Amino acid sequence: MEPEVEPSAQVHECYRASETRFSGKFFADYLARFYKEPPEDGRALVLTTEEGAYPVHHISDLSPESMTIVYPSQEGLAEASIPYRHLQEVRVQTTQIL
Repeated sequence: MEPEVEPSAQVHECYRASETRFSGKFFADYLARFYKEPPEDGRALVLTTEEGAYPVHHISDLSPESMTIVYPSQEGLAEASIPYRHLQEVRVQTTQIL
């Protein structure tokens, strides 16, 4: 029997609400590579709110008060609008198999 392989995330960028003012401009300036389609470099965007973490497939819209993301769900891809004020942490990471 083979041991289970645990994925490990390597965090490349991490922004916290206590240190960063999240806004449409912030995402356009720093994370534009996730806008309209996922980046080709294999990195993933993860947004954390009080409700939990969202592994983002891509950002579909940036408005003055919120962003619309597309994320994987059990039914395929789903869309959600998240107000910037609800964001606690934003990470760019890659998942590696240990």
